[in-house]
Amino acid sequence: MVQQLNNTQIAINTLLNKLNDSLPQIRAKAAEALGKIGNSSLADTLVSHLIGENDLNVRLNLIRALVGLRRFRSAKKAQTITGQRVNLDL
Repeated sequence: MVQQLNNTQIAINTLLNKLNDSLPQIRAKAAEALGKIGNSSLADTLVSHLIGENDLNVRLNLIRALVGLRRFRSAKKAQTITGQRVNLDL
């Protein structure tokens, strides 16, 4: 379990670094992947990158990632309250 957490953190750090890549395609894919990870602690970082980003596709993926984080956080809260798994696939 500890190794899995370390691997997840390594992946997050790598993707965060890719948000600064010179190629917008790389930044867009990094934003997409970070949104799929579902770690709500990334929200402030994603917002910071959104503010400074000029490429439309990257901006859209950053927004999608932020929406995904909110859905993930809301689903986790609902799951805690109800004790039932919440399906995030809409």
